[in-house]
Formats: sequence, C-alpha cells, structure tokens
Amino acid sequence: MNNFKTTVKTSLFSSLIFTFATSTSADFANRKYIGATLGETSYPQFCSSANPRIKSQIPQGSTDGRFHCNSSGSTIKFYGGLRWNRYLALEISYLKPSAAQSSFYTNNENGEYAKAAYQVETHLLTAFLLGFYPVNSNINMFARVGGGAWRGKLSEQQSAQFYIPQQLSNGQFTAQLQTFDKDKSQNHKGPHWGVGVGMNYIYRNHWIWRLEWEKLEPTGVDFNAETLSLGLGRLF
Repeated sequence: MNNFKTTVKTSLFSSLIFTFATSTSADFANRKYIGATLGETSYPQFCSSANPRIKSQIPQGSTDGRFHCNSSGSTIKFYGGLRWNRYLALEISYLKPSAAQSSFYTNNENGEYAKAAYQVETHLLTAFLLGFYPVNSNINMFARVGGGAWRGKLSEQQSAQFYIPQQLSNGQFTAQLQTFDKDKSQNHKGPHWGVGVGMNYIYRNHWIWRLEWEKLEPTGVDFNAETLSLGLGRLF
C-alpha cells in the first residue's frame, strides 16, 4: 500500500511539471465530465472480523493451523458529473474493488485436514457533492460527501477430511476416512455513505488528472472500504 501511494504521488507530480508550461486556464461553468481511475482498495476491519468467523467453523483442536488474510487489492472506478462552477460539482461513480479473502488450513500426518475460507465481493454506486478549492487556474483541491447503494456477495467455504469410527457386523470398530464439504453464499445490498479528498489538475482546459482518497461505509456489514486511486478524465 505504501509503495502504491509513493508511485501515484510521484507520477502525478511528474505529470504536473511536464505539462505546466503548456497548459491554459480552465473554464468550469456548467461543464460535464467523465473519467476513470485505477488504484487500490483496502478493508481495514475485514481481517479482524473474518478470522473469528473462520475459527468458529473449524473443528476444536485445530487452532494450530495456518491463517491467511488478504484485505486489499486493485480497484477500478468510472465516474461522471456536472461542474457547475469553480467551486461545486455533482458526481456519480461506480466502484468495483477486488475481493477480500480470509482462510484457514490445518492437517496432520494421517491425511486428515480442515480448511475454511471467507470472501466478500462488492459493487458500489455513489452520488457525491464535491466542493473545490482552486489553488490556481489549473490545480484544484476538493472534498466530497455523498451516499448511494451497494451490492455484495459474502461466500463461506468449508472442507474437512477425518477418520470416522465405523462399527462392523462382528461388533468391532474400524476407522474410515470421510470428506465433508459445505459452501454457502449470501447476497447483501443496501445503502452506504462516503467521504473523500483529492486533487485535480486540468490540462489544456479539457483533460483532468485526478489523485484521490475516499472512504465508503456499507450498512449491514462490519467493515468499510478505503480507496487510493489515480486517473484521467475529460471536460466537455
């Protein structure tokens, strides 16, 4: 995450230096715009909430296994809006982050094992009100607040293989290796709210370089999403 932050900041700074001498002053009155960004989304509370859920699904005595949690990944966002003037804009965005995953696995030399996995996938559609602070004719700092609808899929997978005692016809017992599998998924949807800050650089009165951070909090789940992204847009 820190390497990504350094990369996008360096890229944006280099672009500003390269284009500043040839840029022209931007006019914002009643202009529409569209754009896309690429970045990284993290779920700060995901691992702390998913691991206890995983522990509750595995057999007692298997807590010495291996946990793995991936709470961040790449993300893509598409956005469009109307810039009323130098200070205000209304924007709608669609955000698709990578899935967050947590898993547990344990086994022994007899071939017995137990594993469980928990995954969440989300889609977020958000309407934002943006307020801008013009640093100069081309650079704008902005803050955003808004809300919208989110849709997500929470998936749980369990698999285990254990020796189970079986009684034979002569009354004796033997152990047979049996496998158990269980998959469950739930679809969730509801409202969410979001905030964010960022910077626009307007090049030749049409092109928009954008660096931004935003935080989105879906209702009905115990984690939120934070995104850092860099993208390109166009004013019309």
